[in-house]
Amino acid sequence: PLCALAVSDERPVSTQSTWGNSTAIAIPIDGDKLRVIAATQGPSPQAEFLASLLGMPQNHLIVETLRDGGAYGGKYSRSRPNTAAVAVASRITHKSVRCQTERVTNDTNMGKRNDYFATYKVGFNDNGQILSVQLDIVINAGDTTASAAGAQSFSDNAYNIPNFMTTGRSVTTNLPVNLIMRAPGSVNGVFFMENIIERVAMETGLDGSIVREMNFYKDGDTTPYMQPITFSTLDKVWFELKTSHEKLTNL
Repeated sequence: PLCALAVSDERPVSTQSTWGNSTAIAIPIDGDKLRVIAATQGPSPQAEFLASLLGMPQNHLIVETLRDGGAYGGKYSRSRPNTAAVAVASRITHKSVRCQTERVTNDTNMGKRNDYFATYKVGFNDNGQILSVQLDIVINAGDTTASAAGAQSFSDNAYNIPNFMTTGRSVTTNLPVNLIMRAPGSVNGVFFMENIIERVAMETGLDGSIVREMNFYKDGDTTPYMQPITFSTLDKVWFELKTSHEKLTNL
């Protein structure tokens, strides 16, 4: 038969916090102008926001970003409370002002990576070759909207599956909104596919590495989003890693 075996399952993925607390510094310059150093991924939107808040021309503001810290997607907009605080305080006192949130406050303001949940159906043969996958991904958007497109676009991971379909839904809940981190959805999409690989390995009794090798993309394959695979080094890298691992375990 085309699919000797078929199974279905569901899998959640929990949140992940930002790695660096939000920090901002405001420094008065040239009389009525202001220089703000903010940990933000979007200095231009920050400048527009501060100009509106302070009632001053945007060209009187300089917003700079020296560093963001890890998992900085949440700092795109959620760093605004800090920059607003230092900017207002600096304008009132005409002095330099610095603010850094402690950990609990930072996590409350920033939120975390969105929760994801997925259900899947997978068809495969006794050799571990995956022939079909239907993957349905749901993202918890909290009290606003979010997109599961990031998780969907990464969900094929490194594997050529002839019949692959994924859907994405955003659901609103009675929870505060979370926000993107680095590479939004990529970790979640990859996790779901690796979980499928491990499930196929369990059902067939094969080692997970054998199932992976059976399904790796190769030159000439095409992804579900119609990207041709050319000059793939996946097999080479996998073989080198596998060989080096075997050498270490045999020491």
